[in-house]
Amino acid sequence: MKPGTVNRWRALALALLATAAAPAAGAQALLPADVIYDHGKFITNNPAADNAEAVAIRDGRIIAVGSSSDVRRHAGPATKVVDLKGLTALPGFYDNHIHLSGEVDIRNQNWEHINSKAALME
Repeated sequence: MKPGTVNRWRALALALLATAAAPAAGAQALLPADVIYDHGKFITNNPAADNAEAVAIRDGRIIAVGSSSDVRRHAGPATKVVDLKGLTALPGFYDNHIHLSGEVDIRNQNWEHINSKAALME
């Protein structure tokens, strides 16, 4: 063997060992959830997660949806767990509209200063 060849093979072997011992690409440590809603029926509108029974939330964002056992992996010592006892949970609905009766055409109204119910009723 040429001089330095052994060192190159050792370096290659060490690199391969380090790569094998490293976590898989894209793998992340599970961050603990702030709250887990468990034992529910979650309507996800996602065929891949159609039978979800638990949801984990951290910092106001959903971090896991699925089976109780999968989602409970996100539980930490400070995680609050809420047992839904089979209740159904739906996605959040933000339905911000009103129905006015009478002859008011809302397209021609100035809504710029309406910032409370009292202002609306004036």
